Amino acid sequence: YNTPLDKLDFEWSREEKVLIDRYCEKIKKNIEEEGGMTPLQRWEATVYGKDKDRTLTYLATTSVYISHVMDHSCDAVKPVDTYMYPKLWIIAHLATAARFGLDYCNFHNINYGEDMWGGQSIMIDYGNPIIEPPMPIKTIDDLEGMPIPDTRTDGLYPGYLWANKEYRRILTEYDIPMPLWTSICPGPDLLIMMG
Repeated sequence: YNTPLDKLDFEWSREEKVLIDRYCEKIKKNIEEEGGMTPLQRWEATVYGKDKDRTLTYLATTSVYISHVMDHSCDAVKPVDTYMYPKLWIIAHLATAARFGLDYCNFHNINYGEDMWGGQSIMIDYGNPIIEPPMPIKTIDDLEGMPIPDTRTDGLYPGYLWANKEYRRILTEYDIPMPLWTSICPGPDLLIMMG
């Protein structure tokens, strides 16, 4: 996005807000119809080893899957679209949670950070970005003087972080008792994001 996280300011259109309203209504209806524990209560019971009404369920909702749910498998919305447009990514996750009555969505990160360390990635239509050789780091000496990327300003990560924060805001605004699990895949970005 070439924009730091603190400067990102995506605005929801009226039509997008209607989609969000509808998906959130459906998610809440799914929770109410099931009865028993809420997804958040079920998550907490699972994490803390307490009794729960059923097994916690989710899908590893990667961009390939959520794009197919959103466009009803007509191959109109491509996975790369959800990477390139964080608002679309949020809406596709909401659609998937609403469609399958998930306890939570698993937000997978956009890539594994190789491009942030001087490498080049290619955005492909049907999958995660892929690394284009040659790799810039081949030896320990190649790390000397290399700047450490900042996920708040570098690459696609500001959009990813914005989407996580905005999804959480939406769940809170609509009073949806659902946890949010964001995935931080192993790679050079793990140290930065965990730090």
